[in-house]
Amino acid sequence: MKYLKINFIITVAILIGSFNANAQTTSTNKARIAEIKKWYGEIQAIGLKNCKTKTYVKYDGHSSTEKLSFDQKIQDCQLNNLYQVTKCQFDAIDGDKEVIIYRKNRTVFLF
Repeated sequence: MKYLKINFIITVAILIGSFNANAQTTSTNKARIAEIKKWYGEIQAIGLKNCKTKTYVKYDGHSSTEKLSFDQKIQDCQLNNLYQVTKCQFDAIDGDKEVIIYRKNRTVFLF
Protein backbone atom coordinates (compact mmCIF):
# COMPACT_ATOMS: atom_id res chain seq x y z
CA MET A 1 0.00 0.00 0.00
CA LYS A 2 2.83 2.41 0.83
CA TYR A 3 4.38 1.62 -2.56
CA LEU A 4 1.09 2.52 -4.29
CA LYS A 5 0.88 5.89 -2.50
CA ILE A 6 4.43 6.78 -3.53
CA ASN A 7 3.72 5.85 -7.14
CA PHE A 8 0.50 7.88 -7.05
CA ILE A 9 2.31 10.97 -5.68
CA ILE A 10 5.06 10.64 -8.29
CA THR A 11 2.49 10.26 -11.07
CA VAL A 12 0.55 13.34 -9.93
CA ALA A 13 3.78 15.35 -9.72
CA ILE A 14 4.73 14.33 -13.25
CA LEU A 15 1.27 15.22 -14.58
CA ILE A 16 1.29 18.63 -12.92
CA GLY A 17 4.77 19.28 -14.27
CA SER A 18 3.73 18.30 -17.79
CA PHE A 19 0.68 20.59 -17.66
CA ASN A 20 2.92 23.49 -16.66
CA ALA A 21 5.36 22.64 -19.47
CA ASN A 22 2.49 22.49 -21.98
CA ALA A 23 1.19 25.85 -20.80
CA GLN A 24 4.65 27.38 -21.27
CA THR A 25 5.03 25.77 -24.69
CA THR A 26 1.60 27.02 -25.76
CA SER A 27 2.39 30.59 -24.74
CA THR A 28 5.81 30.29 -26.39
CA ASN A 29 4.18 28.98 -29.59
CA LYS A 30 1.65 31.82 -29.60
CA ALA A 31 4.42 34.38 -29.16
CA ARG A 32 6.46 32.78 -31.96
CA ILE A 33 3.46 32.74 -34.31
CA ALA A 34 2.77 36.41 -33.56
CA GLU A 35 6.44 37.23 -34.22
CA ILE A 36 6.47 35.40 -37.57
CA LYS A 37 3.22 37.13 -38.63
CA LYS A 38 4.85 40.47 -37.81
CA TRP A 39 7.92 39.59 -39.89
CA TYR A 40 5.73 38.46 -42.77
CA GLY A 41 3.82 41.77 -42.65
CA GLU A 42 7.10 43.70 -42.72
CA ILE A 43 8.27 41.72 -45.76
CA GLN A 44 4.99 42.35 -47.58
CA ALA A 45 5.29 46.08 -46.85
CA ILE A 46 8.86 46.19 -48.22
CA GLY A 47 8.06 44.16 -51.35
CA LEU A 48 10.49 42.12 -53.41
CA LYS A 49 13.52 44.19 -54.39
CA ASN A 50 17.25 43.80 -55.01
CA CYS A 51 16.49 40.49 -56.70
CA LYS A 52 18.72 38.20 -58.71
CA THR A 53 16.93 35.74 -60.95
CA LYS A 54 18.19 32.49 -62.42
CA THR A 55 16.25 30.51 -64.96
CA TYR A 56 16.88 27.21 -66.61
CA VAL A 57 14.98 24.58 -68.56
CA LYS A 58 14.34 21.06 -67.31
CA TYR A 59 13.36 18.32 -69.73
CA ASP A 60 10.94 15.67 -68.52
CA GLY A 61 8.58 13.16 -70.03
CA HIS A 62 6.88 9.82 -69.62
CA SER A 63 9.08 8.10 -72.14
CA SER A 64 12.76 8.24 -72.96
CA THR A 65 12.06 9.46 -76.49
CA GLU A 66 9.52 12.19 -75.78
CA LYS A 67 10.82 14.94 -73.52
CA LEU A 68 9.00 18.18 -72.84
CA SER A 69 10.69 21.40 -71.72
CA PHE A 70 9.72 23.04 -68.43
CA ASP A 71 10.91 26.44 -67.23
CA GLN A 72 12.44 26.69 -63.76
CA LYS A 73 12.94 30.05 -62.04
CA ILE A 74 14.71 30.96 -58.80
CA GLN A 75 14.52 34.53 -57.55
CA ASP A 76 16.68 35.55 -54.58
CA CYS A 77 15.87 38.96 -53.06
CA GLN A 78 17.84 40.79 -50.37
CA LEU A 79 15.16 43.18 -49.12
CA ASN A 80 17.30 44.96 -46.55
CA ASN A 81 19.91 44.07 -43.91
CA LEU A 82 17.41 41.85 -42.05
CA TYR A 83 15.21 40.12 -44.60
CA GLN A 84 15.88 37.84 -47.55
CA VAL A 85 13.30 36.01 -49.67
CA THR A 86 13.94 33.17 -52.12
CA LYS A 87 11.07 32.38 -54.47
CA CYS A 88 11.25 29.23 -56.60
CA GLN A 89 8.87 28.34 -59.40
CA PHE A 90 9.17 24.80 -60.70
CA ASP A 91 7.17 23.64 -63.69
CA ALA A 92 6.91 19.90 -64.25
CA ILE A 93 4.91 17.34 -66.13
CA ASP A 94 2.85 16.55 -63.02
CA GLY A 95 2.08 20.18 -62.16
CA ASP A 96 3.62 23.47 -61.16
CA LYS A 97 5.03 24.13 -57.72
CA GLU A 98 6.02 27.34 -55.97
CA VAL A 99 8.24 27.45 -52.90
CA ILE A 100 8.92 30.64 -50.95
CA ILE A 101 11.63 30.71 -48.29
CA TYR A 102 11.70 33.64 -45.88
CA ARG A 103 14.78 34.49 -43.81
CA LYS A 104 15.44 37.03 -41.09
CA ASN A 105 19.07 37.39 -40.06
CA ARG A 106 19.80 34.16 -41.99
CA THR A 107 17.23 32.24 -39.91
CA VAL A 108 14.57 30.48 -41.99
CA PHE A 109 10.92 30.96 -41.09
CA LEU A 110 7.86 29.75 -42.93
CA PHE A 111 4.48 31.37 -43.32
